Amino acid sequence: MLKLYPYANLYFVINQLLTLNFMSQVCQVCGRGSGSGHTVSHSNVKTLRKFRVNLQSKKIDGAKTKVCANCIKTMSKRGR
Repeated sequence: MLKLYPYANLYFVINQLLTLNFMSQVCQVCGRGSGSGHTVSHSNVKTLRKFRVNLQSKKIDGAKTKVCANCIKTMSKRGR
């Protein structure tokens, strides 16, 4: 019988939680990420593509964060 490591699932969950802070192409304020869709040619051939978020690096409370352009616009509107 195969003996499984008793904390294998726990280590998997901890690894997933640690990598959430370091994901690229995700806004750290609102959590928006890249989406997927199709590029449709004139002959109606569909190929997969990604719709990426317009991320900018900005200092918020002294920490450098990746923020999308919509959040920057909202923050400036609210005076932050």
